[in-house]
Amino acid sequence: MTVKEKIILKLLVSGEGAVGKTCFMNRYCNDVFDPKSPLTKGVDFFCSKIYDNGVECDLSIYDFGGQEQFRFMLKEFVKGTRGAFFLFDLTRLSTLDHLNEWFEIIGTHEKVPVLIVGTKRDLIDEDTSRSIKEHVDRIVNQYDFCIGYIEVSSKTGENIERAVDFLVSKILQTRVNHV
Repeated sequence: MTVKEKIILKLLVSGEGAVGKTCFMNRYCNDVFDPKSPLTKGVDFFCSKIYDNGVECDLSIYDFGGQEQFRFMLKEFVKGTRGAFFLFDLTRLSTLDHLNEWFEIIGTHEKVPVLIVGTKRDLIDEDTSRSIKEHVDRIVNQYDFCIGYIEVSSKTGENIERAVDFLVSKILQTRVNHV
């Protein structure tokens, strides 16, 4: 594989507490699933490397604790961010209702590509998935910097890599279009 360019991409992972942010990152970066992973207090940090069309991307991924007392930190960490994942729990739809708060926080500072991620896909059926997608589509259309929606399962690994690949690809497309 020929690497034409190397870049560092800072990404954020946000969402309400206990939606599966750390499990999502652990599955992606370490290919492990721990259903008993503790809630993140403040911020956690993950690193990974991805290749996209000859570009080597070092990913610096910030996993934010979803509790209210940690949100003040997000405003500082948003600086320099190139993209974000906003996660909600498909089995607790109240966590979907709070996504607008995360959009407001990041949209005030940096309008970077955001991918909405529904977690715990392995715990819902197809009818529930279709119903939720209709609601999420309204949110996606509400924000011009929201690039889409995907459902994942950190337990099975379903769509984890696909979600990261999609966001990185969109970031690189946006970067090329602005050069």
